[in-house]
Amino acid sequence: MKIERATKQDVPAIAECWVDLRLHQREQLGGQRPSLIGMARQVERNIVKPHCHYFIAKDSGNVVGAAFVRLRSGGRSACLARAYTVPSHRRKGVMRKLEQTIVEFLRKRRITTLDLTVVPHNKEGMAAWPALGYKPTKIVMTKQISC
Repeated sequence: MKIERATKQDVPAIAECWVDLRLHQREQLGGQRPSLIGMARQVERNIVKPHCHYFIAKDSGNVVGAAFVRLRSGGRSACLARAYTVPSHRRKGVMRKLEQTIVEFLRKRRITTLDLTVVPHNKEGMAAWPALGYKPTKIVMTKQISC
């Protein structure tokens, strides 16, 4: 398995990962089906921004995981905004290797804090992130308002 910085050529594969991630969340939360085209456009817009960085994991030339890191302005922190491993490659160290690469990337930029958000019903994330050294630091509560 190889971890690398994503390029514009990787946009379609990243967009597929994000759609799969949203579909997984949708199964748990309900909501609208995500658009692959819309997701690809969002990745295309972000991949050229200096504070946005995408990383991919490849196995036999296929993208099996992706992560999106956003650097915060004016500080030494970053947010792991999205991360996904395809189901066939879960529990094989893909996210661990992606996260280690991201941490090294941030160290070189003197970034000292990396945070992320995981929803409680995401059992895989709730198990994986603490195993990688993440600790809960805040609770965000949401209320749905009908219109």
